[in-house]
Amino acid sequence: MKSISIIIPIYNTGKYLQDCLTSIIEEMRDYDELILVDDGSKDDSYYICLKNKKHNVYIIKNSNH
Repeated sequence: MKSISIIIPIYNTGKYLQDCLTSIIEEMRDYDELILVDDGSKDDSYYICLKNKKHNVYIIKNSNH
């Protein structure tokens, strides 16, 4: 069984992020993984990521200095 990893870079995309994540998560299979990389967003992007955390959704938070 093949699996895929989807990596989404995020920076201040809160306005569109929930629609994006909902679309992707609905199509994922149990053996796929979604990696969200927040590069120091100043909006609510990180909290939207946290709201969508599931067993195969991983969040990486970087600070953007």
